[in-house]
Amino acid sequence: MKSNIAFLGFLLALLLPGALPGMCAVDQPVVGSPENSAPVPSLAEKITIDGYPAKWDAIAALPTANPKQSAGMVKLAWREDGLYGCMQVKDDPIDIDLQNPWSKDCVEIWLDTDFARSAQMGENDYQIVMAPASPTLDGKSLVVIPQGLMDEDAITAKTKINKDGFTIEFFIPVKLIPPAKMAKGTKIGFDYSVDLKGKSVESFFGAKTAAGGYIKPSTWGAIELVK
Repeated sequence: MKSNIAFLGFLLALLLPGALPGMCAVDQPVVGSPENSAPVPSLAEKITIDGYPAKWDAIAALPTANPKQSAGMVKLAWREDGLYGCMQVKDDPIDIDLQNPWSKDCVEIWLDTDFARSAQMGENDYQIVMAPASPTLDGKSLVVIPQGLMDEDAITAKTKINKDGFTIEFFIPVKLIPPAKMAKGTKIGFDYSVDLKGKSVESFFGAKTAAGGYIKPSTWGAIELVK
């Protein structure tokens, strides 16, 4: 009788999650993956885009699934009017190329606004490159759209130079990223890459780690708008 009870207890331990650590644990998808999208909080009040990062202190940075070095951090938030972001990059000295910013120091972001995760970029997919317009001066950031039809002049982006590198704060109006809606529960395909001297040194999920990933939404990660 005792042996039967012991055997039943062992079976229950196998069936109950966590009962025997390591025996039946299931790996959780990486935060930021399409199966486990990274949460992006809402802003209680509209903020001024000026390049100063202090106002972002209470917001957690996005995870970096592919860091080759600690290159900084990227934070996102949203309001009904659009998507806000703050990108802090460790970079000394700052090296920029105004014609081809991706060949020097910059931050690239990718948006899959219908979350279709297609094999190739379509009309709802965008690549946005942002960089300081000057290696020494604060002010308006350089914004270039290599992929996708988007009015780059409608994006507000400001740079603040500091002793460790630079900060770029930005705002993308919701009218630029249909059909995505700025509402709780919206999922958007997303990736970013911090590029130094033209090489990706930190990325969100997979955009520049898979072959041709920068033009394949199916390899990008995901964010989800939360309250």
